[in-house]
Amino acid sequence: PMKVLKFFSPHCAPCKQLGAEFDKLKEQYPSLEVIDVDITEDFEQAVMFKVRTVPTVVTEDGNKTFVGFMRAEKIVEFLKSQILIFR
Repeated sequence: PMKVLKFFSPHCAPCKQLGAEFDKLKEQYPSLEVIDVDITEDFEQAVMFKVRTVPTVVTEDGNKTFVGFMRAEKIVEFLKSQILIFR
């Protein structure tokens, strides 16, 4: 499966919107695994991945990130550019 870490805060409106976009993608790409990381509960992991703001999405290897809200289509473009999603 393709894995990405989605760093969020429960009180962050763009984080909630991004979560909804990932929900859409999970239907299209069942092999996509999104690991939600609440920075208020798992601050150490956020520090480890150098997360400075939320929402932040990090690829499983920790090398590629995007910050902020992104529509599902743009997320797919990002994942394809990282060869994380089947073309």
